[in-house]
Amino acid sequence: MDSYIIIVIIFGLITMGLLCLLYFINNLSLLKNKVERSFIPIKSYIEERSTLLDKMSSFLSNNLEHEEELKKQLETTKTNLNNVNNAVNGILVLKNTEEVFTKFYHLDKIYKNLTRNKEYSALKKEYEENENRINYTIDNYNKEAKKYNNYKKKKIVLSLSKLLHSPEYSYYKNKS
Repeated sequence: MDSYIIIVIIFGLITMGLLCLLYFINNLSLLKNKVERSFIPIKSYIEERSTLLDKMSSFLSNNLEHEEELKKQLETTKTNLNNVNNAVNGILVLKNTEEVFTKFYHLDKIYKNLTRNKEYSALKKEYEENENRINYTIDNYNKEAKKYNNYKKKKIVLSLSKLLHSPEYSYYKNKS
């Protein structure tokens, strides 16, 4: 009878240990999925930015032909945006596109008559809206990445995350 109780206790402890292990793995997986899902809107904003780059390039061709350097930068930026395939890369590329957008955004300081150009004003407004959506989404991404990274720092989860090769997610600053 004593050996039977010991076997049941050992089996119960093993079962409890496995359930705890599954609990931590499940939570890690759920948090990782939340981080990855928080990047999904960023992908659509990358596509919006790519379309916006086409419009800006077209605007430059039609109105400011001599701005060849800016036009080349727009084309390079569009190529970089089209090569985005994951969250970390995507947010870095988005943040790196800000320079070329800022140059385009401030063309009206160089060419005063652009302030009256409706197409230019519409492109500026579209850029501002896209930038606001991106900043909101990056804030959400950062929040989810922080939850995930903090959970991963727990001792038992740290061992599991190394065993499961779980990535570490970076945080990104908004310019606002």
